[in-house]
Amino acid sequence: SQILETLLPFVEAMRRASGIDEFQAWTCVLYALSTYHDFDPRPILAVIGPTGTGKSDLVRQLVKMMSAQILTGKVSHAVLRDHMNGRPIILIDEGDHADEELLVYRSSRQTGAFVHKKESSSGGYQEVTSNIFGYTVINRRFPFSDAAARNRSIVIKTRRNPGKYAATDVPRELFKNVARAIRPSTL
Repeated sequence: SQILETLLPFVEAMRRASGIDEFQAWTCVLYALSTYHDFDPRPILAVIGPTGTGKSDLVRQLVKMMSAQILTGKVSHAVLRDHMNGRPIILIDEGDHADEELLVYRSSRQTGAFVHKKESSSGGYQEVTSNIFGYTVINRRFPFSDAAARNRSIVIKTRRNPGKYAATDVPRELFKNVARAIRPSTL
């Protein structure tokens, strides 16, 4: 079909970014397409593999298809929660220490909104509502230890392959147009 032919350059870009196989590249592209629609639940796309296998390049390639920011490095529970609040898509690079419980909450509309206490500027604490429901892409070296996080994840396993990995420019507007043209029932 014409849509599949249109998506082939995006699949090839995913393969060049990390050396993953074609099936995994299609999985990443279809996940990126799904972020333009309102699905519930929203699985976590977990890119897992040893150091030097193109995980970060794969996340950077996904950014070129999705409107999202990358959160990098070890962050506390509170920083991660606040970063997730109100953001429909987040990409976490080097997410070995990301709070797995928050990732689980984020995957469902039912658990993505909750009340918690936050330090106020005037001292003390106040109750605030966070809505962290959204799409999550995370790369890490190890699988999730939390069974709920594993069960809510689509796993892309990277491995060492010969060659140099690099994210390449792709036409984001074309990708957006294709995503909007696809009806969710066809995904």
